[in-house]
Amino acid sequence: MKKTNLILLLFIKSTILYAEKFDEIVYFKNYSDKYIPIFLEPGEENLAFKSLEPGFTSKGFIKSKVIQNFENKSGMWIEFEYEERKAYLHSSLVVLSKTKETFDENIFGNYFYSTPLIKYFKIQENPETFIFNKAKSWEIDKTSNKLKPLNEKIHLNEIYDLYSFKFNLYANVDYIYLYNNKTSQCFIPDEPYFEYHNTYENGKIFEGAVDKCKNCSGQSYFKTIIISENEIIELPFPSKESSASFDFVSGDYPYFDMKIHNNDTLFLYSIIYYYTLKEDLIGEIDQFKVSNYDKKIVRTIFIKIDNLYKKPFFETIINEGIPKKYMSQFNIARPLKKQ
Repeated sequence: MKKTNLILLLFIKSTILYAEKFDEIVYFKNYSDKYIPIFLEPGEENLAFKSLEPGFTSKGFIKSKVIQNFENKSGMWIEFEYEERKAYLHSSLVVLSKTKETFDENIFGNYFYSTPLIKYFKIQENPETFIFNKAKSWEIDKTSNKLKPLNEKIHLNEIYDLYSFKFNLYANVDYIYLYNNKTSQCFIPDEPYFEYHNTYENGKIFEGAVDKCKNCSGQSYFKTIIISENEIIELPFPSKESSASFDFVSGDYPYFDMKIHNNDTLFLYSIIYYYTLKEDLIGEIDQFKVSNYDKKIVRTIFIKIDNLYKKPFFETIINEGIPKKYMSQFNIARPLKKQ
């Protein structure tokens, strides 16, 4: 009898350990502009008992790594506490991170404009109507009698084309949007003053710069955009300067290192410096040369994004440089291929 109890106890203990192995902590945020359903039990067949407002952020647990569909999108069920009871939501509805820093409202600290690490990505259902409302002087294609860009179209990959055109309300300002050839959905940056620069990995990652206003100084920031299967994610990287003292803060453009591992894990690493004009140069004419400044590191930002093109999973680590646990992966990762 004692032997039977011992075997049963060992079995229960091993089952608990096995369950704990899949009890992974995650942070999540509802980045959509819609309420999303939550459930008392995991499973699409259950009825929702509440909904989470846009911007809702919390900590939860992935209890099982079994992939299940919800409204034709694959993902895992996340367990979390809501109004003092256990609740579940599907991972396809939110952005996931291993660290809460990813969702901080001002990840870059007081040195920068208040800009979150991740900016809400928008997918527009009717791009032609939307664009027509933004810029009312598009050129009409006489053969099809439809609006068409005034500038160019760049074929990025099998899903997306990049359109660039002149936003005629402001002379010589480029405006871009990404058009999904399969779904006819469209991604349009919030800012009209977006300058498109580089494309990587066959058009799945690209970067550029944004000005907050036309011809304004010290109010621009860099942007990296990642195109995944069902989402487009913006990573704004702001900069700031003080023209009064000529001190300024700057991060590398836009990330010091952009490397990819096993084709589905992206590493982004940046060092943020604080620059101070050397005392013996104060009053000199050439005050904007970087070599005329003393600099010190004020912050490092390391971002690891797993499952890059399917369902991105973030991890953000501040002020640890390149973390030791990822150093070997980072060292063998290759730089992004420029298109």
